[in-house]
Amino acid sequence: LKREPITEMYAILDTYLPNILDKEEQDARSMLQSSWARLLAESETRQEELTVKQVQFKRNLIKTVHSFKRDVEKFRRDYEERGPMVKGIRPSQAVERLKRCKEEYEVHGRKQVIFALGEDLFGLPHQRYVQLDQSEKELAYLSQLYELYTAVLDTIGAWKDYLWVDVPGQMDSMRKEADQFAMRCKKMPKQLREWPAYHELKKEIEDFQEVLPLLIELSKKSIQGRHWQQVNELTGKDLQVEREDFRLQSLIDAKLNAYSEDIVDIAESADKQLVIEEKLGDISAQWSAM
Repeated sequence: LKREPITEMYAILDTYLPNILDKEEQDARSMLQSSWARLLAESETRQEELTVKQVQFKRNLIKTVHSFKRDVEKFRRDYEERGPMVKGIRPSQAVERLKRCKEEYEVHGRKQVIFALGEDLFGLPHQRYVQLDQSEKELAYLSQLYELYTAVLDTIGAWKDYLWVDVPGQMDSMRKEADQFAMRCKKMPKQLREWPAYHELKKEIEDFQEVLPLLIELSKKSIQGRHWQQVNELTGKDLQVEREDFRLQSLIDAKLNAYSEDIVDIAESADKQLVIEEKLGDISAQWSAM
């Protein structure tokens, strides 16, 4: 802080504009030196206080960072022992663990950012948290896998709840979405392809892709009650497709994939029978018109 520019301004006023200052301004001018001295003293006092506090804050930051390092180590141990990467756990269990670990990581990540800002403020080098960085990469990979896993299970679960009478109108959209799921599954990073969840995910998609053509065959207008009776005898199930509340879930549970060739034969036979019935109907109509 400098007082000279103010005194120089007053000197210029005295030279070129004497007696321009009012009494209040003159009183303030007379107190300038003492007021300036008090300001400098107050400034020095505050600077000393800030210096002391800066040392305290810096010590607290260093202490807190050391404590945070221990928290990171604890988080990593818990992650390895009770996290989503533990071998042998069910995929559904891994999904819950992944959610918990991501929430815990985000808390640690926010603290890391705050401590880095403090280190910048006090000119300290940034601390590295290798375990936290490793966890971030693994969580990103696992999120990619389990987000698709959850989406596939939820979507196919919703499809299974369709009424059978509504299924024909949904065939095309189900096929397209199943193909998209298969493509996303195929593009998964190599590291994830050994995980049980990946194999379960891949099987869920492939099973649905395999049963979908059979559902298309069975939804054709050529399929009559007698053909469904053949399907029932083949699968050992009582598929009451004529009921209004009959849902796709029942057909999925019947494991139609295991009888794919026989079901295709039944559908082809039904198509041929329909052609014959239509021709006979035409003939009958012609005879009736004669």
